[in-house]
Amino acid sequence: MAELSTKQPILAVAEPRGPATMSDDMLARIKHAVDETDDRTESFLFIGRKSSGKKTLALTIPGRKFIFCFDPNASSGLAGLKDVDYIEFLPRKLRAVLKPTPDREDKARKDFHQVSDPPGPWNDFEKFHQRAQDSNFYPQYDVVGFISCTSMQDISLDHTVAMQGRPGYVAERNDRNLVGQNMANVFRTILSENVIVFATAHYSYEQDDETKRMMNAPVLIGMQKAKIPNIFSNVWMLEVEHDKKTGVVEYFAQTVEDSQSLNLGRSRRLAFLAPRFKITSKNPSDPRGWGIGQFFAQAGIKPKERSAT
Repeated sequence: MAELSTKQPILAVAEPRGPATMSDDMLARIKHAVDETDDRTESFLFIGRKSSGKKTLALTIPGRKFIFCFDPNASSGLAGLKDVDYIEFLPRKLRAVLKPTPDREDKARKDFHQVSDPPGPWNDFEKFHQRAQDSNFYPQYDVVGFISCTSMQDISLDHTVAMQGRPGYVAERNDRNLVGQNMANVFRTILSENVIVFATAHYSYEQDDETKRMMNAPVLIGMQKAKIPNIFSNVWMLEVEHDKKTGVVEYFAQTVEDSQSLNLGRSRRLAFLAPRFKITSKNPSDPRGWGIGQFFAQAGIKPKERSAT
């Protein structure tokens, strides 16, 4: 029998390296906070029920606007407004009948065929968005908006299910996760264009999966209820109150979270705003001179100068 070796294994010793150095490109990216100014653009997510003033308040953001409309009612109220351009990406065919997804052993599931580029509004939007980035389209505007996230995710979900060869079938968990990632990527890429970004979303009063408490939550898919709001510097919940006796309708914005409304917040430059304040307009047909434009004036925030295109 061979004898067992009692020798210690020889450890490989790395060859000595010279002193580590930082490249000029790396050093150039380091910023000295004392020399910097906070000139980041603001971003807004307005959450509210139908007719709670989301779009009206968004239009008070000063500057030239480009708006993506994913909801059939999104373009209402835009006609005649100056410095507002928009494009619509609407469902072409309603998904009238939903079928449960077959079991994995079911032959029908094996017959699914993935489609790399299914036609539809989300496909059209992705092509437009990519060309807009490549052609430096967004920086000619001060504001880029999305109305609404709720319809936007529905259109993206239909596209995702179609890509998997399952049009008309109920979406699965992986489909929803992919939709959330796609939406988050869209917002992040446009925020990198140095423009103000706003988006609107509906909310519902529902039971939280973790705490089991009843909460006001945006109508977004899964973890996107928390992830999407974290992308924006301002997340405001809008409410409408109707006095039945006097017939007076008042609109309010809440900018600080409470026990029933999480993920709300306001940026440092707009920290002077009250946790809840009235946003009722005296002239809703003219969004200029009040709302966010007034708040920007108070905070000393001015639209960036744009070079002529």
